[in-house]
Amino acid sequence: MTVANYNSLVQKTFCENAIRSVVMIDDDFLTYSESIRALNNEVDLDYNKIDSSKRAATLESFFQSKNMICDVDNGSVNFDVDRIRKSDLIIVDYHLDNNAPDKTLKLLQDLKDSDHLNMIVIYTRENLETVWMQISSTLKGALDINSLIIDYDNEDVQSYWEDVVLPNLNDNGNKALTRDETIAYIKDSKPCRRIKRLIHDDAVLEEQKDKNFIAKMIAEYAVSRNAIISSNTSGNVIRGDESGVKWIQCGNIFVSLFHKVQDDHENDGDRIWQTLNDSLIEWKPSYYQLIKSEIQNAIEAEAFIFCKSFG
Repeated sequence: MTVANYNSLVQKTFCENAIRSVVMIDDDFLTYSESIRALNNEVDLDYNKIDSSKRAATLESFFQSKNMICDVDNGSVNFDVDRIRKSDLIIVDYHLDNNAPDKTLKLLQDLKDSDHLNMIVIYTRENLETVWMQISSTLKGALDINSLIIDYDNEDVQSYWEDVVLPNLNDNGNKALTRDETIAYIKDSKPCRRIKRLIHDDAVLEEQKDKNFIAKMIAEYAVSRNAIISSNTSGNVIRGDESGVKWIQCGNIFVSLFHKVQDDHENDGDRIWQTLNDSLIEWKPSYYQLIKSEIQNAIEAEAFIFCKSFG
């Protein structure tokens, strides 16, 4: 199969054939009830919400032109993860509730354990490199370093960590992982060779397993510094691209990052759709994943037709 044919197959399988419903979530969207109350002069309209709602209207028109069912949610009224999970494409603002990403990150944690793949576009004005690192670190899940150090039950290891390593990390010294080293660990879970050499050169620990343990704790420290909220699991497998179109795949979610441009939303639908397609092509799903997804698409299409006929 040629590259062009493969790319076309990916787009059809995961976008054109898979997406029948879209939900857009942003706390700056006006709800229907808010609009009615404003029209009745019961409340004053927030002009920031008017601009964001214009974005929602533009996106809604775009997806409806593709015959997709589109829902708009402001993220505070009836925020139901199970209802959101049923949408094929989820477009969500990164900062829901008081300009904090916690709610969106918790949503991603919940969705990654779904029975089927959820495609998600994170819509944000923040620096995408920072957002990528925060999401990937949170989804990977950091270990409880303090508990592990104590449970390791080795006085030499504990003293080395508390007296040498931890002060160095807190001061962002030479034992702190760089951005690229942190990304490498997030993806492959292998402690950094440079850090292993530094630990060896300190000549404090003799046993190799103790050196390896400290190297892993240093890597986990880097993940925990970037993770915004805690996770019930750790060591989750992360795939992604942090430098190109910026996407993340973990469990049963595929996340694509999209930069929200101030006062420019006329072509957001086309740009989001293209960004999602480009991200999926870079993911390079296997033929098994393509076949599995097409089977799921066929099953859900039949269910969709049945619901429309008898629902």
